[in-house]
Amino acid sequence: MGYISGYSHVEFIDSLQYMSLPFLRNGKYRAFPVEEDSMPPYNDGSFILGKYVESKEQLKIGKTYIFITKEGIVYKRFEKQNKKEHR
Repeated sequence: MGYISGYSHVEFIDSLQYMSLPFLRNGKYRAFPVEEDSMPPYNDGSFILGKYVESKEQLKIGKTYIFITKEGIVYKRFEKQNKKEHR
């Protein structure tokens, strides 16, 4: 099961590899591989490490984030939040 289809399943998340980094203490973090030119300015073979954000209200304009969408995983700068509610 790939990350896009599996990240919402507890069993899948529990099956992911764990890694300990001394400078990361509080929070949930994930690392994502950069493939080819998928996440500029980072090069193929690099990893981007991100901290899990609980809600979109925690996003800060001008900061970069890893977004998980139905189409894939992207690394983008957050510009603004659409205030429309989707129901």
